[in-house]
Amino acid sequence: MDLMAEHGVKWNAATYDLALQSLLYTKQTDHAYQLLLSTLEDKSFPVTEQHFATVMSSALRTGQPRKVEAIRAAMEKKGYPMSMETSIATVDALLKQQSTAHRGEEGDVKRVALTPEKAHELGKSLVDYFQRVLQSQYKDPIMDSGSDRWMMRQPGDKNLIGSYARVVQRAMVVLAQSGDFASHPPHYR
Repeated sequence: MDLMAEHGVKWNAATYDLALQSLLYTKQTDHAYQLLLSTLEDKSFPVTEQHFATVMSSALRTGQPRKVEAIRAAMEKKGYPMSMETSIATVDALLKQQSTAHRGEEGDVKRVALTPEKAHELGKSLVDYFQRVLQSQYKDPIMDSGSDRWMMRQPGDKNLIGSYARVVQRAMVVLAQSGDFASHPPHYR
């Protein structure tokens, strides 16, 4: 960070994302979380939902599902909407907390069903998300040198739809891990 200042490189959403990624690749989730919180407080540049999702994902990878809930609470407190990725991370963290709380005597993890309410919430947010994506002239934010630029997308843009495949795949994995599909509403099966 000092080197950036020395060379006149200013903080923006892209450099902030790189700093977060660097911390996360070195498994310093706590430091990334603190950087996220301090940036929310000092408002040195715009924090996006993707920044929250990045730190949530790292918390899950490093076995800190409770930190995901803390990040979600910070998002809510600051008025950020839940993105599809942050919604999935929240449900995934809930499942991980439940499964670690329900270990058998031999240490084996018992499958814990995702409640119908949480499944409904995740399914509804997935449907809402894709409806927005498929709408005419959907606006997709692209971070460029710290300023938000908008690229207009046309309905049915295959590149746009394909770029969200990873999010859909992750949602399906989380739902599959929840186990009890018999209790889910039919349109989520």
